[in-house]
Amino acid sequence: MSYCQHCGAELHDGAQFCEKCGTARGATAPPSTGHGFDANDAMAIGGFGASLMGRGGGGDVASYLMSKSALENLESSGQANSPMADLARAGLQITKIKIIVGCTVFVLAIIAMIIFISYAQHQQQQFQHNFNNPTGSTGFPQPPTLPNALAPFVQGLRLALTRS
Repeated sequence: MSYCQHCGAELHDGAQFCEKCGTARGATAPPSTGHGFDANDAMAIGGFGASLMGRGGGGDVASYLMSKSALENLESSGQANSPMADLARAGLQITKIKIIVGCTVFVLAIIAMIIFISYAQHQQQQFQHNFNNPTGSTGFPQPPTLPNALAPFVQGLRLALTRS
């Protein structure tokens, strides 16, 4: 059994990376900075955290790019199977899901608006039709126009004038 030169954790036989810190087996210990993280680790954690806490839009795109960059850097440095690479992959997957859901909601909102607008136009056309043809299918009486409203008065006036 051997031990990680970076954090001192026990390494299993055949393991290429430390399960605790992700350092490659046989790597020399880096100069101590007090925390053991590098820029790739920070990007992986930042991308994962941003994907969980982001509110969509540009934040999701930034989270995706951070996770993707961290994963590419970890893979190119031989840490493709490290816990940080797994964290970057998780950040990528969460961000992809959020982007797909966000786009789906956006498309559904557009479809709902189109349906609402077409329904409103149909209602307006039906109202115009009923207003212009009030004795049509609705059975509403035709609204009186001024000559029709005055017709009984005019007839009564004619009758009164002819009798006198």
